[in-house]
Amino acid sequence: MVFLGIISLIIYSVFFDDSIKKYSLEHLHYDVEILPDGDALVNEKRLYSFKKGEFTRGYFQLEDGIEDIKVYENGRAFNLIQNFDKNRPEGSYAYKKDDGLIRLEWYIRAKGGQEHTYNITYRVKNVATLYNDCAVYFQKFLSQKNTTKIKKLTASVQLPPGANSNNTLIWGHGPSSGNLEFDKNDDNKVNLSIKNVPIKNYVEARFLLDKELMSNVKYIENKDMRDHIINEETIAAKKADKERMIIGISSLLAYILGAVLIILPIFLRIKKKYHFTKYTPEIEPEYYRDIPQNIEPAILDKLYNFYGKGENISKQVSGTVMDLIQRKVISVSHEQKGRKRETYLRVTENYKDENMADHEKILMNFFFKDIGQNRGYVSIKEIKKYCKGKSNINNMARILDSFSRKIYGLWSKYKYEEHLKNNVPNVFAFLKIIALVFVIGSFSLYTTNKFPMLSGAFLILIIAGSISFVINIMISREKKMLNQRGENQLALWKGFYKFLNDFTLFEEKELPELFMWERYLVYATVLGISKRVLKQLKVRYPQLNDPDFVRNNMLFLSNFTMMDEDMVSGLMDMNTSIENAFRDAQNVISNLSSSSSSGSGGGFSSGGSSGGSGAGGSTGGGMD
Repeated sequence: MVFLGIISLIIYSVFFDDSIKKYSLEHLHYDVEILPDGDALVNEKRLYSFKKGEFTRGYFQLEDGIEDIKVYENGRAFNLIQNFDKNRPEGSYAYKKDDGLIRLEWYIRAKGGQEHTYNITYRVKNVATLYNDCAVYFQKFLSQKNTTKIKKLTASVQLPPGANSNNTLIWGHGPSSGNLEFDKNDDNKVNLSIKNVPIKNYVEARFLLDKELMSNVKYIENKDMRDHIINEETIAAKKADKERMIIGISSLLAYILGAVLIILPIFLRIKKKYHFTKYTPEIEPEYYRDIPQNIEPAILDKLYNFYGKGENISKQVSGTVMDLIQRKVISVSHEQKGRKRETYLRVTENYKDENMADHEKILMNFFFKDIGQNRGYVSIKEIKKYCKGKSNINNMARILDSFSRKIYGLWSKYKYEEHLKNNVPNVFAFLKIIALVFVIGSFSLYTTNKFPMLSGAFLILIIAGSISFVINIMISREKKMLNQRGENQLALWKGFYKFLNDFTLFEEKELPELFMWERYLVYATVLGISKRVLKQLKVRYPQLNDPDFVRNNMLFLSNFTMMDEDMVSGLMDMNTSIENAFRDAQNVISNLSSSSSSGSGGGFSSGGSSGGSGAGGSTGGGMD
């Protein structure tokens, strides 16, 4: 119940709790213009998709060296205010320097189902440096402090006039999935793009320009840097190629290993199918006219329903009662009380405790001691009333439990069930452990990010290991099955059932003697076709329509021949009453147990030695 409560809270929080807010940063685009003095004008376009909740503030951090910050939406300028405002006045923004960073907040009105694009413009100081032999543009777009998932990041950098692919070298630093190239339609522009930017990853660009094109740059260093930068980026590019190769090989190996983890249990399941395959009956007749084995009705219920919907205690009880009546241990009598006729069960002189099976003793004591108070008789009405009474729940639970345990003990003695062949080979348990080791180990390494290059491989192994573990559980469960003797008996009983169901198709000479049908009816009760059998019997044996004949010759069926009513309704009424009584008892026990248990409590590289040190850089920020 605690588990269900937790699940309910999760479902409520996700789907119904309005305090939970959801949004995504769909696209972060930078338009950059490199100015002749070495600064850069940046226009960030942030496309947010608001999924759920109401939002009144956007925010992110910029690294130091930023000036002239402005915020727009659809061309409308936000008003700059001096300090952050808890009231969050819509259309306003503020920023201030804090611990070497600049925090920007802008105040909005947005809600689930909407998309908004905000433009943030600013000037980045000294993104370009002039050296003796070159000029270097080095700008960071996204800093390592970013903790926001960004579905797509793009940038367009407008180079100084005269710069193009013939005199400019470009490099991108950040995730290896990024791409940096000259614009196909404008050689004076460079485009950058990355999809699904990993968190805590910086993104920056470094361009090597002709110094004559950047002669007005204010930040100057008196040294040569061209060869050093090319060498540094070449080393970084080789390192990136090596990293990409490692990522590719590790991913390939992870796919191979994952495939092995998934396929191996399936292969072994096929190879070791003997342990999971039922025995085939040695004899499987379509019809079987004799009783296959003189077994207790309750055992027949367990056997016949072994592979089906499961045993039925109420049928086991009614079948046992029918068996006791047929054996003349119990007799049935009827008394007219007003307009209604009451049916009684009575203990006969044939009852001997030493001749009774344990489960039969339990029912006899229950009927004639617990309910009948040692009177030697009990009415069906009293049984039904007792079984429904909530005050009797403890005794009923004890009776049903004892009855079931005795039947199980008796079932074990028949040795129908297989306990050796269906033992699951130990290799499947070993494979489960291996799958768990891969899942736990890969998950630990993936979350700690100790080997970022292998994160993709770890993710593949997490998924493959989880699938392998689930497959192992599904295909390696011990299969419940009968042994050869049990399968043989089940096949005969199925043939017997079909005979009872279709016996009118047989010639009279092929049918058993009439007196045999009394025993057949006991088993027909358990098989759930006693009513059909009785009706067909009266067609094939017309003498059964004569009450005198039944009373004088059919001692078992005579119990259910009542004055103006026929034996079909009499037998079925008693069977139904007993089955319903015990079914009601089970429902009462189940309902009370449930209520009491519920309670009320509780083309990129990682850069050279200067990688990650470009000017500027913002974070993904957030919305609330």
